[in-house]
Amino acid sequence: MQYCFERALLVPLIDWRAVRADPTVGQRIARCYLAAPVVDQRALPAYRALRQEIKAQFAWLTDPPERGGLGIRVIVQVEEAYGDVEDLVAELCKARQVRVFDSAATGDEHPFLTQGELNRLQVLHDVFGHAVAVVGFDTHGSEAAWMRHSVMFGALARQAMGSEIRGRQCALFYGHPAHGVPKAKMMSLPERYTEPRFELWV
Repeated sequence: MQYCFERALLVPLIDWRAVRADPTVGQRIARCYLAAPVVDQRALPAYRALRQEIKAQFAWLTDPPERGGLGIRVIVQVEEAYGDVEDLVAELCKARQVRVFDSAATGDEHPFLTQGELNRLQVLHDVFGHAVAVVGFDTHGSEAAWMRHSVMFGALARQAMGSEIRGRQCALFYGHPAHGVPKAKMMSLPERYTEPRFELWV
C-alpha cells in the first residue's frame, strides 16, 4: 500500500480471513479496558499521535487522485451503515464512497477525540481494516481488521489505536454485551495487547 510504503511501514503477507480471535485474550483485554479510568493522563502522548495520524490517513483516503489521494467520498449518517463486509466493499468499489454511523448519535463523548475524529477513525478502520482485509464484523473479523489497520500507524499512535479499537471491541464482545457499547475512554492497554502478533498467522 502506497501510504505504508511512503512511511516505511511494513505490511505482512497474511491470509486475514484465517485470523481467529482468542476469547481468553479478549476477556483479559475487556477486563483491562473496563477497569481503566475514563481519563489516564499517561495515554495523552499516544492519543496526540493518534490524532495526527487520523488526520493524515483521512486526507489520503478522501483527497482527489490529482492530489495523491484515493478520492473516496465519506457520508456520515445516523443509521448503521453495513450489514456485512461485502456491502462495504461493493460500495467502495462501485460508488467510491463509504458510509459511517455518526458517533454523536450515541451521546457518549470521548475525553480526548472529537466526534468528527471518532467518525474519521471509524471510516478509516472500516476501509483499511475490514474492507482491505475482506473480513466481517464478528469477533474474528474484528481481530483481523485491527491487525490489518494497525500496520498503518507508528508505534506511539498504535498504542492509542489498539486501546481505542481492540480494547473497546473486546469490552463489547467479552465484557458486558447486555450493557451496550462501553464508555469511551482515553487509556492505554498494556503493550502486549496493542502490538499485533503477526507471526501466529504467517
